[in-house]
Amino acid sequence: MGAGTVGGFQWRRVFAVAAVSLVVAGCGAPTRSSPRNLVGYSFVTTNLGNLVPIDLTTGAVEAPLAAPRFLIGGSSIKIAPDGRTLYATEASGQGVVPINLATGSLGHAIMVPGAGAIAITPDGRTAYVTGETDTIKSINLASRRIGKVIDLPRFSPGGPRRNYVGIALTPDARTAYVIDGYTDLIPVNLATAAVGAPINIPFGTGAIAISPDGRTAYVVNTTNVAQDRCCVSYVTPVDLATGTLEAPISLDHAPYDIAISPNGRTAYVTTGGGSPPPPAVIPIELPSGTPGKPIRIDGGAMTIAVAPSSHHTG
Repeated sequence: MGAGTVGGFQWRRVFAVAAVSLVVAGCGAPTRSSPRNLVGYSFVTTNLGNLVPIDLTTGAVEAPLAAPRFLIGGSSIKIAPDGRTLYATEASGQGVVPINLATGSLGHAIMVPGAGAIAITPDGRTAYVTGETDTIKSINLASRRIGKVIDLPRFSPGGPRRNYVGIALTPDARTAYVIDGYTDLIPVNLATAAVGAPINIPFGTGAIAISPDGRTAYVVNTTNVAQDRCCVSYVTPVDLATGTLEAPISLDHAPYDIAISPNGRTAYVTTGGGSPPPPAVIPIELPSGTPGKPIRIDGGAMTIAVAPSSHHTG
């Protein structure tokens, strides 16, 4: 996700830049094979460029699947519905890279200049990518070609870019919700390219996930100034039918990314890696909003994706 200066998200780019110095040449080869059955697993990228599997049933963090350099401070990852492939946007913002979850092998990048965040349709045929170009670009994952491009609002014609840092799709894939790293959550009709009225999110926006029933969006946000406190971090639920914000879920960690379990019962929030408390993945029980025991991730917990509910690799 791109850096912003509103809502406390400038730290995103700091993580990415700081991590570059930690890259070791030749670290692209996988160090393990992933489990054949990935149900109940999530994958997290770290500041060291690793792609780390987590058994969500036990909370066990397993050996890295791969350590590709482009995942340093990577912007976004999603797993295809068949569970075979993870797609990652490069930290350099130049493209989307497929990773075979059975073998850990890296595919050839699909060149998408300005790529920041990615979402994949439930049929696995199309990815939608947004980022620094203030557009949504559709990608045919079979042909690897860019298709329809939808322009997103800018601050003013010819003015500065809003740098859309997050995207999530409704379960029917008819609507994308994008966030601009500042304060707006914006619905976009993917068939007509019509942009709906923005939903204002206090304290800024950073990442988004939509519940499997399509009723609620969960947005991570943080602020550097709040009365007498230095930092306040939340996960804010948004009722997508009404556009209203529900009671925010308070966190002791500054959130970076979020993913939701296939059954919709749990949200998993990563906390980056720049300052205490230690970087971790925090499970949050939904809809009660109760945070569970953090899963510590050495090297920082950046982007996260959760495997689909029923599939086998290989």
